[in-house]
Amino acid sequence: MPVAPKLPMKFKCTACKTVYMHKYNSNTILNYPTCPNCQHAGQLQGTIETPDLFKYPVAIAKSYIQASIFHFTR
Repeated sequence: MPVAPKLPMKFKCTACKTVYMHKYNSNTILNYPTCPNCQHAGQLQGTIETPDLFKYPVAIAKSYIQASIFHFTR
């Protein structure tokens, strides 16, 4: 069985109406990450898709930059 790529997960904050991305991990399914703007838990929207690259380019870029910085600091 092929392994699915670990794409960032997309969340939508209902409190401040923003979309934010978070790196996929097994704990994300159990405990949703908080919104970086207002610290409320968001609703899981799934993994990013091709149209999301055009709708939310800044959020996706920020997600990848944070993941690469974390990877290099380890």
